[in-house]
Order: sequence, then C-alpha cells, then structure tokens
Amino acid sequence: DSDGRPVEFVRSIYRADRFRFRTRLQPVVTAPAAPLPPGTHLRLGTTADAAGLARLFVSSWRAGYVGIVDGAVLDGLDEEDIADWLGTLTSSNGPTTWLAESASGAILAFSRHGQDPEDSRLGHIYSLYVAPEASGRGIAKALLGHDLGLLSERGLSTVTLWVFEENRAARNLYAAFGFAPDGARRVEPQYGAQEIRLRRTGADKARESA
Repeated sequence: DSDGRPVEFVRSIYRADRFRFRTRLQPVVTAPAAPLPPGTHLRLGTTADAAGLARLFVSSWRAGYVGIVDGAVLDGLDEEDIADWLGTLTSSNGPTTWLAESASGAILAFSRHGQDPEDSRLGHIYSLYVAPEASGRGIAKALLGHDLGLLSERGLSTVTLWVFEENRAARNLYAAFGFAPDGARRVEPQYGAQEIRLRRTGADKARESA
C-alpha cells in the first residue's frame, strides 16, 4: 500500500445455492464514563513536566509493584535519569503524553498512548500511572477512557497494552474496558517480571458460512 505494507488480494467464488453469509456487528465493550474529581483537569504533557512525571513514576512503582518487581529494581529507580527519559519522550513526535492535574498544579496521573509499535493499524497504551495519594478517586478510569476515545477518533479502535501479570489492580481496571489477554508474553531484562499483552478489540465484523 502507500505506506509500504504488504497487501494480500484474494478473490473467492461461492455457489449461491450452497453458501450463505452473515455479518455480526459487535459493539465495543466500555466501562461507564468516569468524570474527573472536582478541581482536576487533563492537559497535554510537555518537557517542562519531566521532573514531576519522574517523581510520580518512581512513587507509583515503589507503592504498586512491591512483590511484583524485584526490590533491587525499585530501589534503583533514579528520578533524574527517568526525568531525562520522560523529557525526551514528551518532546518527540511519537506517543502522546496526557496528565491529570489538580487545581494547585500537582500532577496526579499521566498516560502515554499512540500507535502500536509492532502494528501501526492498532492503538497502544504505553503507560498509565497514578500518584499513590490520588489512587481510588477514579482518575485512572477517566484518563484511560479519554485516551481510548482519542485513539478511536484516529481510527485505532483496537488497542493493545502490556501489564505485569501479577498486577491485579491494573488488570481489573483494563478488564472493565474490555481488555483481555491475547496470549503474548514477555520478560524485559531491566524489570525481570512476567508481562502479558492485553487487547481491546473495536467493532468486530464476523462472517459465518454454512
């Protein structure tokens, strides 16, 4: 095609007296819309947010991944290094960073979404982190719903993400939005913990023949 991806063209001929076709439209499974807490708003992240995003990243990992990721990995998280990394990400033309901010300007959560790195026809949630002190307020649900809406507007209604297999809280959140394991697994060397890939399929057209 125009993007350089291989295209397979198939022409099939069926006898009308021996076959019939049915099309089934399946609506996207979504969790109920969740409003942000009063005084909280969403905005695009910028390179100026890198230090605040790094603090949130480290605090959320150390609060949420105990027993999931080795303690040495959590102890070794360095805010300055992570700030440099996140600053590079927010200045790139790739995945978009959104954050939830309080009325006082405190960063309560952030997420990154864009195209799937392995298949540009799919959307991908790269990260979703909530400050420990802001958990349980519906911010994660509101931010995830916001990102999925933006991806759908871009025609990326089927979305993937990676999550630590033992992270039950995150898996429950994603399941509420229709995400389910698709069988892919990985262990990244820097983390040493099992991850599974989840997939949320958009409007599905299924064809049956008999």
